[in-house]
Amino acid sequence: MNYTLEELKKLKVNFHFNMFCNMRCNFCFYAVEVAKAKKVVNKLDDWIKIVEKLNVFKAINFAGGEPTLYWDELKSISKRSKEVGLKTSLITNGSLISKKEESDVLEVLRNFDTVGLSMDSSLISNNENSGRAIGGKSSLTKNDYKLIAERIKKAGCIFKINSVIHSQNYQEKLIDFIKELGPKRWKLMQVTDVKQPEFINYKITKAKFEYFIKNNSLDKPNNQFSTSIEDEETVFTSYVMIDGEGIFYDSNWATRKDAISLLEENVDLLKEFNKCGFNLKSQLERYRKEI
Repeated sequence: MNYTLEELKKLKVNFHFNMFCNMRCNFCFYAVEVAKAKKVVNKLDDWIKIVEKLNVFKAINFAGGEPTLYWDELKSISKRSKEVGLKTSLITNGSLISKKEESDVLEVLRNFDTVGLSMDSSLISNNENSGRAIGGKSSLTKNDYKLIAERIKKAGCIFKINSVIHSQNYQEKLIDFIKELGPKRWKLMQVTDVKQPEFINYKITKAKFEYFIKNNSLDKPNNQFSTSIEDEETVFTSYVMIDGEGIFYDSNWATRKDAISLLEENVDLLKEFNKCGFNLKSQLERYRKEI
């Protein structure tokens, strides 16, 4: 389906400007790319040009990899995003937010309307068994997560938590710790097939995903935070993504074969966007309370 520029004005675009990450989540949708990613340098000018061209969207989400590993660059491109009229959000594993000086953290986070913390479990064993840990070995602690949540809220950002539900955590009763952290929104995503052998160890059925939802009382009204629940199909069709080379892509990565970078002269942004397998209705439903 071909979308119009007017329709793009309703959407959030996810800017995966680099896949470099300090964690090794085995279930990650980008596990293959993360494993081979290297930290790049001297890309700030390109990333700013991409952001400027993306001002036809309503909002931009900075994702990775782990975006905060490019701390200074993130500060610049998020500030420029606000200047060109985009609402801004960040998805982070929180590791640097807990380690850096508070003043430095607040300076960067204040460029964002919303900050999402990727946190799948409160148990160190679950996190380390799944690779949700620095170097795949050292998990953040409950106190780390509490500090991260505190700093995000102190910066004045809307605080949300994203959790991927997989074989290592689907039996966990996580709701009490989530309430303690105090997000405005909790997003749950059923682990999605990443087309690699290790995935079989983390895959769960829809029934197990629904077990987690019921076990955490998310099938009942909740006045502390809103929830967003995404099964595999929703994850595959409702995200608009662009990489650090300025190329739109979808969850199957197929569009990259004939894609043209937004960094090219006179590129038709709308034409490039329409090469992706994207479902406008799915995103509007998913983000209706956020943007």
